[in-house]
Amino acid sequence: MKHPIITSALVLILLVALPTRAAATLLNSNSIIEDNIEYYMQTDKFVYHHGEIVDMFYSATNLGPDDVTIGWVAADPLAHYTFKVMQGNAQIWRYNYITPVLAFEPFTLGPYQSRAFQTAWNLMHNNGTPWNPDDDFPVSPGTYSAIGELNLVPFLKCDRVPVSVCLQVIPEPATIFLLALPALVLLRTRRPQRIPAEHQ
Repeated sequence: MKHPIITSALVLILLVALPTRAAATLLNSNSIIEDNIEYYMQTDKFVYHHGEIVDMFYSATNLGPDDVTIGWVAADPLAHYTFKVMQGNAQIWRYNYITPVLAFEPFTLGPYQSRAFQTAWNLMHNNGTPWNPDDDFPVSPGTYSAIGELNLVPFLKCDRVPVSVCLQVIPEPATIFLLALPALVLLRTRRPQRIPAEHQ
C-alpha cells in the first residue's frame, strides 16, 4: 500500500465515527413518574460535535383523570422552567428566564394534560455568568448531564423533580486525525526495516 499512514488515519477516524453515528441520530430521553405526574426530559440526540446545537425538551404530564397542582411558579410562562448542564458537580450552562417577580400562580395540570418547554444549548460554557455571553467559551470534549425541571418557588414548599439525560461531546473527525497523526508517524518510523534477500 502506497500511503499506509493516510490509510491508517482514515481507518482510525472510521473506527471512532461509525460507533457514534447511530447514537448521534437517536433521541436521548429520560422520565420520572411521581405522584401520577410524568416529568420528561429529552435532547435531540446523544452525541454532538463542536459547533452543533443541543435542542432540549422538557414536559410535565398529568397521567390521571383529576386536576393536579404541582406547586407555585412566577406568573410568567417563560419563568416556569429551568434547564442546566452539569459536568460532575460543576455547572457549565444554565437557562432560566430572569424576570421581575410581581406575582405567583399555581402550576396546575388538567386531566391527562401535558405542558412542555424547550430551549437550546450551543455547547458553550457560560463561565458562571449566564447574563453575559461575551465571556463564554466552547466546552471540552466529554460527558455532560442536561437537566430540566419546573422552576417551582422553593419557599412555598414545592418539591422540584429534576430529570437528567447524559450526552457526549466529541471532537470533529479532522481534530481526531490531527491528534492521531503524530502517533501514526511514530509507529511508521519504528517499523522494522526489511533486509534485502542478497544481504541475508
